[in-house]
Amino acid sequence: MLFDLVKENIRLLVNISDVDFDKFTQYIEAIKVKKRTKLLTQGEKPTHMYFVNVGLLYNYHITQGGEQNVVQIAKENYWSGDISGHNSNLVSNFNIEALEDSDLLQITFEDVKLACENIPILERYFRLLIQNAYYHLLNRIALTDTQSAEAQYFKIMENNPDLILRTPQKIIASYIGIKPQSLSRIKKKAFS
Repeated sequence: MLFDLVKENIRLLVNISDVDFDKFTQYIEAIKVKKRTKLLTQGEKPTHMYFVNVGLLYNYHITQGGEQNVVQIAKENYWSGDISGHNSNLVSNFNIEALEDSDLLQITFEDVKLACENIPILERYFRLLIQNAYYHLLNRIALTDTQSAEAQYFKIMENNPDLILRTPQKIIASYIGIKPQSLSRIKKKAFS
């Protein structure tokens, strides 16, 4: 039960055996966090990746002007983390915080390396996971540059309507690169 969702997630990308998956679970720790818990603070070295079983996380950074810039919203069946901690000693440019009380699976970057060495199929899984994340990031940047904020909002509504209901308006606004007041006008126009 505890690992069913992550097993399903892995099997979307690779064919992992039950034996190998059971070995992998030895590297994972289940944690529960309360809403507003910070899992990573900008300027710290990232040490963990988080898989969302239940709940909602978001990644953001604070700009020099003090503005919050949201770069990812992770709901159930998504991974969240700053992979700069995976291969380097860099500090993070991001914060990761819970938007809801959340049940997570966490794994250290060191344990990701060990798991990949001991369970070779996981090397492929994590590579594909990072490739997909990179694709989505590039696609998001392109959409931000080519689509209006209104179009981006409606795309979120179409693809992830639960995010609109579960996420504060200021977080959604930051994610699509506008002020909350602008998002209010978009919503008012859309629903009038």
